[in-house]
Amino acid sequence: MPTATSTATATATATATATKTPTATATKTPRPTATPPPTLTPTVVALDLLPTAIPIGTPDATLVALQPTAVPTPVPLLVQPEGTVNIALMGTDITNGIGRTDTLIIASVNPNLPSVSLLSIPRDLYVYIPGWKMSRVNTADVHGQQVNYPGGGPGLVRATIEYNLGIRIHYYARVDFEGFVDIINTLGGVDVLVDCELHDTFPDPEAEDGASDIDLMPGVYHLEGKQALWYSRSRWNTNDFDRGRRQQRVLRGAFAKMNQLGLLPKVPELWEDLIQTVDTDIPLDTALWLAQVAGRLDTTIALKSRFIDGTVLQSWRTPEGAAVQLPNSQRIGPLIAEALAPPDTARSRQGVARVEVVNGTTWSDWGILAADRLAWEGFDVVLAEDASGNYPQTVIVDMFEQSKGSPAQLLARILRVNETNIVPYSAAADTLPQEDKDKIQEQVDADFRVIVGYDYSPCYKSYWWNLHGPPPE
Repeated sequence: MPTATSTATATATATATATKTPTATATKTPRPTATPPPTLTPTVVALDLLPTAIPIGTPDATLVALQPTAVPTPVPLLVQPEGTVNIALMGTDITNGIGRTDTLIIASVNPNLPSVSLLSIPRDLYVYIPGWKMSRVNTADVHGQQVNYPGGGPGLVRATIEYNLGIRIHYYARVDFEGFVDIINTLGGVDVLVDCELHDTFPDPEAEDGASDIDLMPGVYHLEGKQALWYSRSRWNTNDFDRGRRQQRVLRGAFAKMNQLGLLPKVPELWEDLIQTVDTDIPLDTALWLAQVAGRLDTTIALKSRFIDGTVLQSWRTPEGAAVQLPNSQRIGPLIAEALAPPDTARSRQGVARVEVVNGTTWSDWGILAADRLAWEGFDVVLAEDASGNYPQTVIVDMFEQSKGSPAQLLARILRVNETNIVPYSAAADTLPQEDKDKIQEQVDADFRVIVGYDYSPCYKSYWWNLHGPPPE
C-alpha cells in the first residue's frame, strides 16, 4: 500500500506535499455537559419571521416552448422544525470577471438539538432558473448578477433552489478560490480524511514549472490552502458527486480546526476581517448566534452529510451536447427530506447502535477511515486498538445477536461487507485469534465490533445508495 505522504520533487512537475497526520479523528469523544448558554437572538430565525419569498411565478409559456426539456412545476416548500436556518454556502470560480458556482452546499442549522445537516448540490444539476430558462444550477448566480435580479446573484440562487428543490434559503455565504485559500492558510491548514484515491495536476504559480501534482492515497492528511482547493475541485479521475463529498470533508476539517483554535467565541473580533473575504448577508448578531449554536454541537452525532447524487439523478445531454444531470422527481424529494432532517430523527430508522472499530491491517489509517465512515451515518462509534492478527476480510461481530430490527445488514452495506462475514458473538470463538476473542469478551457495552480487514474499500458510497441503490434504468 503506498504511503499517504507525497514527496516534493525537482522534476518538471512539482508534487504537492501533503503531510500525513495519523490522528484518531473519528474517535468517540464524551458529549459536552449541557450548560445553558447565554441567550442570543439572531435577526431572523423562525420561518414565520422571514420576508415573503421572492415571487417566482409561472414560467412564461413562450419560454417554456423553447426549453429543450420539460419545465418542472414549483416544488412545495419543505417543512422543517421551527427555528431551522438554511444557509447556501457558495464557492465561486471567477474567470474573466464571470463567476459560476463551483460549490453549492446547503447548511441546515437546527438550534434546538443542536444539529447541522449538510447537503451538496452538484453543479451540473439541470433545473429551471426562474425568469430565464432550463440550465445548470451553477449558472444562476452569474445570471442573477447580469440581469440585476432582486438580491443579485445570490437572490436568484435562492429562488432557483426554492423552485426546484423546495428548500427555503435564509442566508448565503459566498467565497472565491483566492478567499478560500486565504481562509485555510489563516487556520494553519486543515486535517482531511481522504477516503478515495486521488491524482491530479494543477496550475501553481509558486512551482518552478508552473504546475504541481496532488497524489493522495486513502488516509489522513494535513492540507494547506492550495492543496485543500485542489482536493475540493479535482475532476480528472473522479466526478461531480465525488467533488461534493470532498468539499464537505474540507468543510468539516475547517470547522474542527476552528474549534481546536477556539475561534468560535472570537467572532466579534474577527468579523470585520472575515467579511473582507466572505461575501454574505448574515448580520453580525445572527453570526454570533450561529457561532453559539456551533459551539454546542457534538460533531460525532449531530453533524450529518448528504449528497444529491446518482441515486436520484439521470445523466442527459442537452441538444447542444452539454452533459447534465436531470433530477428524478420521485426519488429526490425523499432524499432531501431525510438529508435536512435533524440527525437524531434520521438515526431512528437504524437505532442508536454503538460500534467498536478495530484495525485488523498494518495500514495505520484503515480503522480511522472505517470509524469515520460509520460516524457519518449516525452510528455511535468508538475507535479501539489494533487487532492482534491480520484480517484478509472485514468481520462484523454481532455482540448481542439481535435478530429483530438489527442494523447489522445496514452496517454491512455501508462497509460493503458480505453478510456471511457478520459473525454472532457466540460463534466468534471459532473464527478469531485467541487474543482478539479475549478482547471481545471484555468488551460487552458495544452492539457491534467491526474488525477492519484488507478487503475494506473506504471509497464513499452515499447513505441513500446504501439504502436504496441506484435508480432503475
